[in-house]
Amino acid sequence: MSDQNRLEEYRKKFLEYWGRFLVLCGTLWGKIKDSGRKAWSFLRHHGKELARKLAAFALKVREYAIKAWGAIRVNGKKLLQLLAAWLLGVREKLIPLWGRVKTWWAGICVKISGVKQRLLPQKAEPAEPAPLPQPEALPPVVPAEPEVKEREKTAPVQEVPRKITVGAVFKAIGKWIRRLYKFVMAAPVVWAAVKLAMENMDRLPESVGLDFQSTGEFARMVSRTEAVYWPLGLTLFCLLLMFCAKKPLLPWIISIFTLVLPILIWLTNFYA
Repeated sequence: MSDQNRLEEYRKKFLEYWGRFLVLCGTLWGKIKDSGRKAWSFLRHHGKELARKLAAFALKVREYAIKAWGAIRVNGKKLLQLLAAWLLGVREKLIPLWGRVKTWWAGICVKISGVKQRLLPQKAEPAEPAPLPQPEALPPVVPAEPEVKEREKTAPVQEVPRKITVGAVFKAIGKWIRRLYKFVMAAPVVWAAVKLAMENMDRLPESVGLDFQSTGEFARMVSRTEAVYWPLGLTLFCLLLMFCAKKPLLPWIISIFTLVLPILIWLTNFYA
């Protein structure tokens, strides 16, 4: 094809697309004009009613605002006192936490400095000069110890029994959850996998098809037991990897994605 024919073809395509664009712009402009006419006719017939409703709504909002401002003026001091008491309580709880953080950071700094001293080459210390001979010193005079007064015997302090509070209970629960977080992560996945396996055991046919083709047939047929237990075993294998890994988040997410397999098998065999 010569260059002249190509230019002619490109020119025809450009004119065709330009015509389509103009038709689209004309259609859009017509729809905008129709919408504007409808909106103007609606405002002409219902404008007064809308204005009345807006005025009534504005009056209600003004009344509610006046009531709210009056309530704030009356109970503002109480609210400020409650807020100040809450902030003081939060401050009292954050002070020991900040102390723990400082202690933890100091320990980390000490460990880092110890590692640096081990890794970095140590400089050779200059040899100390030989000590000069000193004259014989007189024996030190030991002052006489004052008489120790006997302390008054105090009555033994009775230990106050520790009360069990709601915060202590939640703290203990959170401690055990942090220790057993892998079991907590695995429990819902195991429950969902077992439930899907039981449902597929009831609703799948005896011969289950896999790998649905474009022709409307399955590339492979397996039994119902294999179609149920293979996805379940894959999910349990991912959970086993989660228990063995130091970073269990990735195997756990993969185990969640494996729950799609039994649903996909059921859908492909139900709608095929």
